[in-house]
Amino acid sequence: MRDLINGFFAIVEDQFVVGETVRIGTVGGAVIGRVEHLTLRRTVIRDIQGALVSIPNGEISQVANLSRDWGQLFVDIALPSGSSSDVALAALERVSGELRTDPSWSPVLVDGPRVLGIESFGASGVTLRVQLRTIPGRQDDAARELRRRIQSHFDQEGIRWSGVQRVEVIGSESLHDLLEQSKSGS
Repeated sequence: MRDLINGFFAIVEDQFVVGETVRIGTVGGAVIGRVEHLTLRRTVIRDIQGALVSIPNGEISQVANLSRDWGQLFVDIALPSGSSSDVALAALERVSGELRTDPSWSPVLVDGPRVLGIESFGASGVTLRVQLRTIPGRQDDAARELRRRIQSHFDQEGIRWSGVQRVEVIGSESLHDLLEQSKSGS
């Protein structure tokens, strides 16, 4: 009975339809995939591995429709300590503007990319964040293109963007001497 009632409300309330991508369940125990079949009794999802997953509607307590209106994600760029965040932010603005006006990508974009600024500080540097909203299902493609353009632009301008750490030994003793001392316990 519960399967029928939940199935009735899913259909009447237009929560999702065949062909849409949904996440059913909570994040830890969720099934994500394309709705292949929907009846009053069950919902059939094709997951990202290609498996058909049949879910009794009575077991569906939470649904996230990933196909409606727009999709969003954030692209984070780590800058190592000593890098200029102002220079990197200006470069991100240029890259974002170029992607927005590119005729092959502008139809995919709903909003942005928008440079949000510094997301976090850390011992190894800062993290910058860019927001990207696209038509449903295209956010990963657009983010990959944005990352490619960022890398290319940063390389052209000589902006360091990796989180690789630099070790600097200061003092009169050589690194070899320090390693030998640590091995001998002195």
